[in-house]
Order: sequence, then C-alpha cells, then structure tokens
Amino acid sequence: MEKPNTPEVHEETSDTEETFFAGIASTGPSNTDLPRTLKEALSRPDGELWKSALEEELLSLNTNAVYDTVPLPKGVKPITSKPVFRI
Repeated sequence: MEKPNTPEVHEETSDTEETFFAGIASTGPSNTDLPRTLKEALSRPDGELWKSALEEELLSLNTNAVYDTVPLPKGVKPITSKPVFRI
C-alpha cells in the first residue's frame, strides 16, 4: 500500500516549554473552584468573564457551522444540553 502524499509535521519542544506548559496547567483552577451551573457561573464575582467566554464559544460554534437549526419533527423530543465549565 502506498503512503499518501501528505507532508509530515514534526514540532520539537524544549524541556523549558514543556515545564512552562505543565506549570500553567497545574496552577489553573481546581474542579472545586469551577462553577457547576450557568446560574452559578453568572452570579460569581468573575461572572462577566464566564458570560463572555460562553458567548465567544457559541459564536465560534455558529461561525464554524458546527450544527444546523432544523424544525422539530412532530412527536420527537429534542435532546438537551448544558455548558460544561472546564479549562
């Protein structure tokens, strides 16, 4: 079988870059610091930041045509969704 003609990308990272990234990951909020509901997120002192992040995410989903809005067929119950507040 012939290998597809696609370029291979190899990106080297230094130990310093990996350590920096690991440091950022370990200093982020713990699961106990994150809101569990939209109401909780918006009522926090940093609620405007959560609102802005949610609006940005919804705009991205719309811009990238991740889903289509279609009429609900008769007798079909739609699935629900909720935001997940994780970094």
